[in-house]
Amino acid sequence: MARGITEKDVFTACDALVLAGERPTIERVRQKIGRGSPNTVSPMLDAWFMSLGRRLQGQGAFAPAPDVPDPVLQAAQHFWDVAQAESRRDVDSRVSDGLAEAAARANDALRTAAQAESTAASAAARIDALEGALTASRDALEAERLNHRSTATQLEGASARCAALAAQVAQLQQAAVEERARADHAISVANAAAMARSGARPWRSKPSACYARAPKRRHTRRPRSWRRRSGNRWPPQSN
Repeated sequence: MARGITEKDVFTACDALVLAGERPTIERVRQKIGRGSPNTVSPMLDAWFMSLGRRLQGQGAFAPAPDVPDPVLQAAQHFWDVAQAESRRDVDSRVSDGLAEAAARANDALRTAAQAESTAASAAARIDALEGALTASRDALEAERLNHRSTATQLEGASARCAALAAQVAQLQQAAVEERARADHAISVANAAAMARSGARPWRSKPSACYARAPKRRHTRRPRSWRRRSGNRWPPQSN
């Protein structure tokens, strides 16, 4: 079962690479150790570069031996300078990549926010339009209700006037019947009085249409000799 790497493993690999004349990198350290992921090696490599200066200045593993020639020391110093420069470039590259990625995410967030704002504005416009339509419908419904109420009131008034006119017509008809009856009665009385003064048979007025018709009576034809005596007048007139 593979075990994880430690900071000591990374430091030992880096020292070996420097002593071999190679610049320590993530891939070289991993190849030197034989395991480890880049995410695990990277922070340990940074820690090795940060501690390298102190180790070179102190009496440690990198303290030059008394018999080490100056060209070797200069080569070691050169490797150190190159390692630091590469480390800075690596850090700057990772920082630049991180900034670029953050900027891209920020731009994506801005575009998403703009789209959401546009969608919200469209929804607000649709809501305003729906509210306007609802208000118009309510106003139309209220106007129709008022119109219906006015029409119903007018209809009730017309019905009341029709009923009053019907009652008035009935009263007038009844008054006409009574007036006709009184007129018929007055004619009958006057005719009877006139006949009484002349001694002749009283005339009967023609019955009104509102009364039932009486059975017709047959009048006996007077003899012609009687008509000559009375001056050919019928009914006879008194002197």
